Amino acid sequence: MSEEGKQHAQKADDYNRQASEFIFRENNAVGKVDSDTIDLHGQFVEEAEAIVEQRIKYAKSTGQTHLHVYVTLYRVDRRG
Repeated sequence: MSEEGKQHAQKADDYNRQASEFIFRENNAVGKVDSDTIDLHGQFVEEAEAIVEQRIKYAKSTGQTHLHVYVTLYRVDRRG
């Protein structure tokens, strides 16, 4: 990949990360979900996995015994 292509790919990754963080903050703002809950709507699988791993570590370190996770499952119809 050319240097210009690498720079474009890095920018795209940065924008995707920023969007993921914004969506997560909006979906999980104080008062929107309980403290033992995270809402992963709008996250890609890789983003959601990283968020859940971080949140489980935090829950364990603070003595939480459970965690509720909201997700969306999509079924893609490839027939047309």
